[in-house]
Amino acid sequence: MYRKLYIFAHRLWYGEVVTKTRRPEVLTTSAARSQLTSIVADFRRDGSDAEPVVFGSHRKAEAALIPIAMLDKLLPLVEDMVAVEKAKARYEHDTGERFDFNQLVTAVGFDPADFD
Repeated sequence: MYRKLYIFAHRLWYGEVVTKTRRPEVLTTSAARSQLTSIVADFRRDGSDAEPVVFGSHRKAEAALIPIAMLDKLLPLVEDMVAVEKAKARYEHDTGERFDFNQLVTAVGFDPADFD
């Protein structure tokens, strides 16, 4: 199940539409609003296995509703993906220059002796 959640998070992060086997139907905003009670009931019943509900004006995908159980599982994955992207960016701009503790303390205006 976590593999499916990771794939969902990855595709969500990179803007791909995600479903188990097919592209979801895009509801109009008014249809999503009128079906909200039954959507929430489905989320309660199916938990993190429920399909996301995609909606938007003129059936153009603009937003998605997901069960809180799925969100709770997705957030740590998304946080990890953000951390990986930041690490990649740092690596690409890494000059290779390294500081030892004393150099770092001196560079920020302190006396290394204060930390002995």
